Amino acid sequence: MAERKLKIFIVFLCLTISASLLSMEIKTVMSYDEIYSLQKDPARIREAEAQFLNTLVNAPELLGGEEITEYLGGRIYMKKNIIENSSEEDELLELIIMEDTSKILDFLREKSTVIEGYEDKYGLMDFVIDDYRNSMVFYSLQKLKNYLNLIYMKNFRLFFTLDGKELDYLAENLIINFTNNRIDFNNSTIKKLALFGGEELLLRLGVKTTPLVMLLEESDYRKEYDLLSIMNDLYAAYSENSTDEKTMLPQLLEKYEKLRAYFSLKEKTEILNRRVLTIEKSSLDEMIPLVCEYIREYENIKLKKEILKTGLIDLTNNTVSRYSYEEGLKLSEDNLKLLGETSSSISDVEVTLRYFEKSQSDPKSRETNINDVGAAEITPEKDKKTLYDYIPLLAAVSGAVILMLILTVPRRNRAYLLKKIGSRKKALEIFQKLSFETPRDPDIHVAMAQLLEEMNREEEAISEYRMASRLVDLEDGKRDKK
Repeated sequence: MAERKLKIFIVFLCLTISASLLSMEIKTVMSYDEIYSLQKDPARIREAEAQFLNTLVNAPELLGGEEITEYLGGRIYMKKNIIENSSEEDELLELIIMEDTSKILDFLREKSTVIEGYEDKYGLMDFVIDDYRNSMVFYSLQKLKNYLNLIYMKNFRLFFTLDGKELDYLAENLIINFTNNRIDFNNSTIKKLALFGGEELLLRLGVKTTPLVMLLEESDYRKEYDLLSIMNDLYAAYSENSTDEKTMLPQLLEKYEKLRAYFSLKEKTEILNRRVLTIEKSSLDEMIPLVCEYIREYENIKLKKEILKTGLIDLTNNTVSRYSYEEGLKLSEDNLKLLGETSSSISDVEVTLRYFEKSQSDPKSRETNINDVGAAEITPEKDKKTLYDYIPLLAAVSGAVILMLILTVPRRNRAYLLKKIGSRKKALEIFQKLSFETPRDPDIHVAMAQLLEEMNREEEAISEYRMASRLVDLEDGKRDKK
């Protein structure tokens, strides 16, 4: 008690000396709340100082107990010193003195780098965490996202710290948002959240996530995967800005890798299944390595996978049916060998593969008749040639020149060039090949849709437009994360 009285006396002495310099005459006393409100105005800080001294001398009971009296006096004195020692206008400093959390967060939102040089003012910023606690009584993701901007103040934890109970509350509400509002968590938000909550929040999220990811039902995989994807992104963002790399709990990381493989194969199978129905005949042979690869990937996924199984059966059946539909189309020797080396635990897929292999390896069916490929007959050369006799040759030379020009440019540009000059079928073949190599490129799907539309293949065009739209949405999500 004696020590506290001494502190109050020192504060009182300092303020008394300062007050002697004031020209104003204070005749009234104010309550603690009135003086506190007054000291938030930078222009009236000297008035707040005088009112505090007058009330302390004449009606100290209005200020409350010794502890809050000392707190208010020290606050006024600190603000007064800051204002008197500031040589130029400083928007952030003024907002700190005004104790305006909302405007401070708006100010920080415009920043992209950490602000330094305010650490000695953090003693005044306890109001920020008080406002945070009040705003989180009824949790709001939007309010939380505003507070995440505090990471742009260096060492912000000097004035902003959450206790264990508050971290638990935050973790519980975040988990709900991770699954219900996945689109709200782009890269920027994830990075801010990781730095805002720190390792303590990540640990609590991991503990609370563990019982929610059981991998029991395929219908729950998407929700579980979204949850683990955000957790993985949070740890990556935290490690990126820390000297100590952190990862999810081992049991969660293992489940995440299994789900990632599952959904990667599911997406690739769906894309290829649509392709096999629309791809040009000349590009069909390029699908076989992909089909075999997806069958092998399926075997390596150690999860319940009935939905994947159905998709793989459809893909295999559609591929074989398409080959059967195209008269005279045969597998290359490499693909025939690959087919023989590929097996599946799915009985329907295995039966289809073996049937396909047998039908393609029948020597009689693979015989090539030179007359079927248009062998030229030798005819006697004419004794005399006219100008008209050279027209086919000139056309052939011109065509060869054009073809050479086309072939010297990259395949993507070549496809656009062919599309422009009206060679739709050839352009479509190239775009389809490119779509296998870069299946997530929306521009390729748009180009194919336009070509199919020009070729009056409207249903296929619509399918391509939908695919392009879906890929654009995915790309937008990725850009938001940056």
